[in-house]
Amino acid sequence: MTFPLVIQYNSNGLFSVTGTPGALNIAAPFGPGAYSSSGGWEYNLPQLTYSSLSTTIPDTADGSPHTCNYNANYLLSDLSGSSHPLHMAVPVPSGDPACDVQFGPSIASGGDDFVQAYANGLSDFRVADADGTVYKFSSSSVPDYIEDRNGNKLLVTLNSSGATVTDSAGRMVLSTGTNSNYLFNSMNVSGLAPITIQWETVSGGFCLQSEGQSGLCAASGVMSAIQSITLPNQTQYSFQYDPTTGLLSQITYPSGGWVKYQWGTNPMGEVTTVPALNTGDPMSYRHDWPAIVQRSVSFDGTNIALQQNFEYSTGGWVYSQYTKAWTSKQTTVTS
Repeated sequence: MTFPLVIQYNSNGLFSVTGTPGALNIAAPFGPGAYSSSGGWEYNLPQLTYSSLSTTIPDTADGSPHTCNYNANYLLSDLSGSSHPLHMAVPVPSGDPACDVQFGPSIASGGDDFVQAYANGLSDFRVADADGTVYKFSSSSVPDYIEDRNGNKLLVTLNSSGATVTDSAGRMVLSTGTNSNYLFNSMNVSGLAPITIQWETVSGGFCLQSEGQSGLCAASGVMSAIQSITLPNQTQYSFQYDPTTGLLSQITYPSGGWVKYQWGTNPMGEVTTVPALNTGDPMSYRHDWPAIVQRSVSFDGTNIALQQNFEYSTGGWVYSQYTKAWTSKQTTVTS
């Protein structure tokens, strides 16, 4: 059973919209991060992430509303570094019968075309892929073990010193070191010199246009993001970030060449649906979303060899009482 090494950046999953009608906000990962991800950076140490959410439902006897907590937006990052939405929701036990009715039965299984998952409560989570590989999670965001269809296992140990992956014979496959924020700053692969990861603090905080309220905002804050990666052969890649959103804005290659990204918005191109406070009925709001508006490439670090501009449009909106959904999206690229 092999364990491929992947370090990747994913801007798409960095922000999400939370809140209630008229009081939506952007949940931004401004904070130190920990272990396997921060600031959009991820490793192929498989992980299971989710959002801790709540909803308010009316009392059937016209009493005080009930607040019910649940976990949703489950996302698996597999051995290859690919992400899989699991389309699941698991309630957090509260002892409130109204919440039990609201979430019974919970969406305890789900997946996509490549993986299928099943949850037995909050602490027993199993995901199987098309090849028969099973990821077993308990209370941690990283798996207890990964087992292929032949019974070979990779055991994952995570503590304040880092992560260690060993095979069924007890041989070390991967080990990591961590910095003071518990972020991996070195990766040791059997038979190779270490990979060194340097982190920095990135600022962010911004507001977007939204229906139903004056602005859709991510509160100002800081997060950790990778400043440079040095490979075993001592070649180095470095990274810079947009000061407004904290998103990746430049990659500089060992040759000195670079790729730059300018961030803007996809105007009113996304929709978020949340339950109404009093009735629980779904209500949808269109809003802007961060998007790349220009990409520039230089091979020598000075002269621009390619520059592309991006424009976005969303159409075919379908309305149904308080909800809405788009049916078409278009990206126009000019250079």
